[in-house]
Amino acid sequence: MTETAHYIETYKSLITLSVAVSSSVHWQTVVQ
Repeated sequence: MTETAHYIETYKSLITLSVAVSSSVHWQTVVQ
C-alpha cells in the first residue's frame, strides 16, 4: 500500500511538473 501511494505521489508530481512546463512554453510562444 505504501509503495503504491508513493508511486502515485511521484506520478502526480511528474504530471504537475509537465503541465507547468507546457504552460510556460505555451505562454512564451503566445507572448512572442
